[in-house]
Amino acid sequence: MLKQAEADRAAAAAEAEEMLRRAHAEAQRVGEAAAAEAEAAAKRRERMAMDRIAAAEAGAVAEVRQAAAEIATAAARNVIAQGMTPDADAKLIDAAVTDLPRALRA
Repeated sequence: MLKQAEADRAAAAAEAEEMLRRAHAEAQRVGEAAAAEAEAAAKRRERMAMDRIAAAEAGAVAEVRQAAAEIATAAARNVIAQGMTPDADAKLIDAAVTDLPRALRA
């Protein structure tokens, strides 16, 4: 009976060691999977942030371009308004009308 009990104890100890080995291996696998998922999630968040930054930059550039175009238009309007006389205006209109057929063919 003593030999049987010792054999049972040794078998139980071996089984416990095998269970511990499998548990450690599973914990290692789960840990690696969690780390890989966390890294993938961080990369996705980083890509989303970069996309938002790029969109904000594009929007800012578009706003600056729009503002520059409005300023340039206003400046040109002022320069033209200050430099135009009724005679110069009439000459410009006559030249545009004369050039109209050529411009339509182009």
